[in-house]
Amino acid sequence: MKILFHFSREQRSKVKLIYHTYVHNSIKHQDLYLGPQSIQSSIDMWSTGCVLAELLLGQPLFPGENAIDQLEHIIKVLGTPT
Repeated sequence: MKILFHFSREQRSKVKLIYHTYVHNSIKHQDLYLGPQSIQSSIDMWSTGCVLAELLLGQPLFPGENAIDQLEHIIKVLGTPT
């Protein structure tokens, strides 16, 4: 597992957008599959939880190969969004 800190940045306002191109699929927040999103702490919390789960399990919690496969894995584990 590799953590890329060079993409870290200070959050100055909530109008900045984050693009999904540099986020690995196994830790990507499900909202990022829908396009650019404003930076929110929920995205960081999701990624942190996925990294911790991978450390504990020894494998990705949601091992999708592409966006559709990734969403299918998330829905299989967590259920459909409400």
